[in-house]
Amino acid sequence: MSDLVQVEQDFTVPHHSASVDLHQRGEAVMAELVKLSESECGVILDSAVSVDSGRNTVQLTVTVSAEELGEGVVQAITAMRTAIHAAGGATPEWPHNDELLELVANTMRAEVRSA
Repeated sequence: MSDLVQVEQDFTVPHHSASVDLHQRGEAVMAELVKLSESECGVILDSAVSVDSGRNTVQLTVTVSAEELGEGVVQAITAMRTAIHAAGGATPEWPHNDELLELVANTMRAEVRSA
């Protein structure tokens, strides 16, 4: 039986300047998350993007269906990273998959609900 795994992560956008419109970037990432959810092999059930340009932060929330928490976290985080790249962003300090569960415990918020 699959569970719903929801992962929420805040990202600080470095070197934010007036020439970079975080709201436009957030909209571009959301559009890519929608594309991923509509793709034939998509695992995303729901997603959201929230932008706080005053704090230079973007919050991504992705919900997937998975058999285990670890599997769901990796799927959600991979979708986030894929959407960021597809929208023209970069993730130079992105953690490896084996580091993701430790991040969930320390900085991310993840929730598991029965499907």
